[in-house]
Order: sequence, then structure tokens, then C-alpha cells
Amino acid sequence: GIFHVTDEGLPVSYDKKTLPKATFLKFLKLAFNPPKDINTIPYTSEMETPTDVMLSLYLRPLACPEVEGFTEEKSNEVRFIIPGSMVANLDFVESIFANAGNPDLAENDAALDPEHWTGTTACV
Repeated sequence: GIFHVTDEGLPVSYDKKTLPKATFLKFLKLAFNPPKDINTIPYTSEMETPTDVMLSLYLRPLACPEVEGFTEEKSNEVRFIIPGSMVANLDFVESIFANAGNPDLAENDAALDPEHWTGTTACV
């Protein structure tokens, strides 16, 4: 896949592509308005009233392991937002990176733990 980063005048690594904010907003609007059948959770698709949802998963994958006497363990934060039909994909991602818990609780808020956060946040 390709990682897109909005162009804010900061350096962007060679493996990513920059795009104007207006283009990002168009991508975002399309992503949050998928066709209704894509939002259906597969398990419920044959039910009388299928469940149509968008799902979110907050992760804090390890970005830098602790090196005793040099650096603390650091993680970044990633929020995955997907239509219901892709719920199994979230399970797969979570099995690799581990769930970060409820981001509304202080103990899970990366911004309140700058010693263990890389300062980077992503939305997929």
C-alpha cells in the first residue's frame, strides 16, 4: 500500500506520498461514506435486520524497544477505522499489534505519556 501524508511543509520520507489537505478531505469523505452493504457485519448479513456499522480499533504498537540505560520503550498510536464487512481484518491487525485499550482513559492516552510515545499518530 501507499501511505499518504498531508503536505504541511515538513519533510516526508521517500516511502510516503504527500497530498494537499483538500485531497485528503475528499479521501476521508469517501472512506466514511461507503456503500451500505459494505458496512454490514458478515455474521448478520442473512438476518432479518443486518447490522450495519463502522468499526474502530486503537492500537499502540511497539516502535522502539527499551535499551537499559539508553532509552525507554516507545510506541506510536494507530487508529484503524473500517466498515463492518472488514471486521475480520481488525482481528488480524489486533493479533499482530495488540489492543491499546480505551483511548478515553488517561492510562491509555499516548499524549499523557511522552516518555513512552514516539509522538506519531496514524489513522488507517
